[in-house]
Amino acid sequence: MKTKELNLNKEYLNLDEASAYMCMSYKGFKKLMKEWDIPSAKIPSGRILIRKIDLKRLIEQFMDAPENMFPPYWDR
Repeated sequence: MKTKELNLNKEYLNLDEASAYMCMSYKGFKKLMKEWDIPSAKIPSGRILIRKIDLKRLIEQFMDAPENMFPPYWDR
C-alpha cells in the first residue's frame, strides 16, 4: 500500500492534512468541522481546503486557560 507524505508547512490544508495537523482521524475531524463550524472552502476542482490559522485559533481557545486554573502537581 502506497502512502503519501503530508506537507503541513503551508497555509491551506486539505482534509487529510488538517486531520493530521489536529492529530485526529479523518472521520473525527469531519465531525469536529460540523460541531465547531470550522470555516472551509470548496475550490473548483471539488477539493475542500481549510486555513491552518483557523485550526490554530481553535486550539488556542482551549490553551487560553488562566495560569492558576490547574493545580501545580510538581509541588508534591
